[in-house]
Amino acid sequence: MARFTTDTYELEVFTDAGPRISHYGLRGGANLLVELPDASIRLEDGRDFQLRGGHRLWTAPEVPQRTYVPDDAPCVVTSATRTVSAVQPAPAEFPIERSISVSAGTKGVEVTHRLTNRSDTTIRLAPWAVTQLVPGGVAIMPLDDRLSDAHGLQPNRELVAWPYTDLGALSHRNGVVMVSGDQATPLKVGTPLTRGWLAYLAGKTMFIKRVTHQPDATYVDRGASGQIYANSEFVELETLGPLVDLEPSATTSHDEWWELHRVGTNDPVTALREAGVLDS
Repeated sequence: MARFTTDTYELEVFTDAGPRISHYGLRGGANLLVELPDASIRLEDGRDFQLRGGHRLWTAPEVPQRTYVPDDAPCVVTSATRTVSAVQPAPAEFPIERSISVSAGTKGVEVTHRLTNRSDTTIRLAPWAVTQLVPGGVAIMPLDDRLSDAHGLQPNRELVAWPYTDLGALSHRNGVVMVSGDQATPLKVGTPLTRGWLAYLAGKTMFIKRVTHQPDATYVDRGASGQIYANSEFVELETLGPLVDLEPSATTSHDEWWELHRVGTNDPVTALREAGVLDS
């Protein structure tokens, strides 16, 4: 376990398996990352993928035989001042090495995800960064706010929905989609993350994760580089890197930047404005 504490936040990297970021919260406050010691996904071979909670790195597209390969082995850890890297050796059944590196700054955290091909063949995949959060808050996803034409007559937004999603459970205001973090029935939605962020409001703490969307790249899931999944136990903010043909020994990476803000409201749109994410 590696731990960072600043004047603003606390963060822990779990290295006995994973890798995982297991704790992220305001200093002296609650952990926003959910803990799921007993949650798992049953695999076709009878084994389980242990979710554990926290923040993890998967591979996209979501294919059980590849995505759900167990990551129970201890990580190889290297650390320096306010920086730690945890590497999960490549499993034999899907020889992709996964690593998460955390660089702690005074105002936020840079999280770098890397996938390295340890096989002797080229593999098509994309990095998939999944942050599991405590239920009960509000997840927020911005839709594209750029016009497609000078007159504003052409469509400019894509909302991707999964087969089990009830769109009636979503709300929309000020160009953002909001998902309540206490869904009795699972749902998942996504969009091209052209505005470069996802957010979660838990009480009066606002969590922002920022990414760089590459407009000329290919993304899986119909281009939805940003996604929200919610059920009764947790909420996920998910971002994806571009789809690549990863050659043997090559690495693809995907960066996120995390922020926490104390806000004075429970209203998501007002809280986004207080955090400097939305204009007044």
